[in-house]
Amino acid sequence: MKKTVIALFCLSLSLGLIANTTHKEAPMFDPDSKTVLSGTVIDQVSGETLTGVLVKIKGSDKSFYTDFDGNFEIKGLIPGDYELELSLVSYKPNHLRKVDLSKNNKNSLKVEMRQ
Repeated sequence: MKKTVIALFCLSLSLGLIANTTHKEAPMFDPDSKTVLSGTVIDQVSGETLTGVLVKIKGSDKSFYTDFDGNFEIKGLIPGDYELELSLVSYKPNHLRKVDLSKNNKNSLKVEMRQ
């Protein structure tokens, strides 16, 4: 009985490891892709552009920052739906869900953040 329990435990552990290694996320970036996501981040109340906003694509380890004029540009994206997370000290985080990027186009956003 004890050997059976140990064998079942080892089998379930092995199957879990195999399942984790065979599951792969769809790629988000391709250097040959012409799809670009750009945007400008502004303060919701004043309308002033925000410098240094961290722009992250959920599910990716890459992050981008807005420039002095509040602009960002992400090149080489594979067309599809993305979720963006924007954050800046003293501002509430902003989550954009279902950002649909068209193939071979420059997609532009205007994002407002509030304190």
